[in-house]
Amino acid sequence: MAELVGLPVGELSAFSDFLALVREEDRDRVRTLLESERPSETSAVIEFRLARRSGGDIALQVRSVPVEYEGKPAVCMILSGGGGERSSLERRLQAEKLAALEQFVSGIAHELNNPLTSVLGYAELLLAHEPMSESARHDLRTIIEQAQRAKKVVQNLLAFARFYRPEKIAMDVNDALRAALDAYRARTPSSPLRVVMNLAPDLPRIWADRNLLEQVFSNIILNAEHAVRQARGHGTLLVETRVKRSSGEGSSQEAIEIRFTDDGPGIPASHLSRIFDPFFTTKPPGVGTGLGLSICYGIIKEHGGEIYALSEEGQGATFVIELPLSPTVGARDSIPTDRSPQSR
Repeated sequence: MAELVGLPVGELSAFSDFLALVREEDRDRVRTLLESERPSETSAVIEFRLARRSGGDIALQVRSVPVEYEGKPAVCMILSGGGGERSSLERRLQAEKLAALEQFVSGIAHELNNPLTSVLGYAELLLAHEPMSESARHDLRTIIEQAQRAKKVVQNLLAFARFYRPEKIAMDVNDALRAALDAYRARTPSSPLRVVMNLAPDLPRIWADRNLLEQVFSNIILNAEHAVRQARGHGTLLVETRVKRSSGEGSSQEAIEIRFTDDGPGIPASHLSRIFDPFFTTKPPGVGTGLGLSICYGIIKEHGGEIYALSEEGQGATFVIELPLSPTVGARDSIPTDRSPQSR
């Protein structure tokens, strides 16, 4: 462990030394799990971050497994890399799954789109020009309504299958978050979700497609609303931004980290590895297509970033987005932006 964080072995000899390296926001969860004297009947897994001496974080995972030791119940703690090779493999598998589905979904969507367009067109013509009973009009309106609903599903399929070509500009992530929240509040004035913003001031700008990022942020906000509504009818979403610095083999990297933390019911461990899979949804039939987070995943990957979820069932969920800082977008006046005087 000492070697992992770049410390001499003698400096990491006590439990308190280890806890001091755990990031403050993760420390209570780690302490609770590791100090537990009462073994659980099932294993528990949490992810957390340790601070390296050289700067940056290392992601780890600790699993508590109930065992028997000398005839008595005990707990075995297994520590492993949470952000290393396993996560890299999972990301590659996710990308491969998406790529394999893109062509298939695109073909189906185009085949469905043409007849749906015809159904809608002829139904609207009939409704506008043909005399008919009120009962027949009601039935025709139902046909149009359901065809429009099916067309919306097709549009989502096409959005998922599309190879994203972002129109990138130098932009402020905080501005995009505020715009997404304003749009959400305008659409849902009586929302059960209270959104709290804790945005780092003077964030460096990034090179990104603002419209696509707003789409991602809006989707995560809507998912949080559904989660808290499902849990107890209302709740809170905390949105945070910061500059994240990490160091690797002889190099350091900077990214904008955006965290969306809700106090909903959390995500079951069995679902965490699947939530970005196309068509996977926990919503009731007719409420969601299961494409929202898949589309978010594609958008963030196209920006060279990462998106993942952290959750313990019953403890809410956190969606984390990391967007790399481009070395060409450093000074605030180096490139015209969507908010700069030059672009108005």
